[in-house]
Amino acid sequence: MGGHARVDLQRAIWSVSSEVIVYVGFFLLVRAFGRSRWVIGTAIGAGLWSMWSGNISPALICGGYFFAGGAAAEFLRSDLFRRRPDRARSFALLAVIAGIASAALFDLTSSDDLLATWLMLVAPPLIFLCAQEFRFLDRWQKGIQAAGNLTYSTYLIHFPIQLGVGILVMASGIVLPVGEAWFLIAYLATCIVLGRVVFVRFEGPVQEWIRAATLNPKRERITA
Repeated sequence: MGGHARVDLQRAIWSVSSEVIVYVGFFLLVRAFGRSRWVIGTAIGAGLWSMWSGNISPALICGGYFFAGGAAAEFLRSDLFRRRPDRARSFALLAVIAGIASAALFDLTSSDDLLATWLMLVAPPLIFLCAQEFRFLDRWQKGIQAAGNLTYSTYLIHFPIQLGVGILVMASGIVLPVGEAWFLIAYLATCIVLGRVVFVRFEGPVQEWIRAATLNPKRERITA
């Protein structure tokens, strides 16, 4: 295995390992402090500090994105949204438009730090808008929910598939048509099918077990 392949493998393993730490930390902080705007702001600030100070910490940066989503959830439950939902949506939409305009005006894609900072700041209002109930999507709700449930399982399964194919190619000397469209489609289809199996057989049951052990048993169950 070449040097670049080893580096990519180490990064992928470290990425997943960091996320496990962040998941646990996110759960414990939310469990301990609940709806704390100070915790959300501190976590986002810590992620931004890690990016800009040069002290790169995947756990802090990943945690910042987690709590950016938490900021959207907090806004969704805020008094402003309950009293004036239209005003809250307008505020979030203006924030997204301002974020897009600033990205175009200041070329925020010119560096990874600028792009990551922009994403972390624009994510809360964008997630808030996407979390609204759109009645015209009701007929596709089950399909959309099923697709959403596969986001993490397909993310986790795609790299082991790549690694397995890479090992097979190196051992057999087979040349794969990686430049062909049908090969990409077959790879994506494999990820989706295996991701569905992982969710139904493992991820979904584990989520239910964690919820049953830690949350109110009257909460709504996950639908596969």
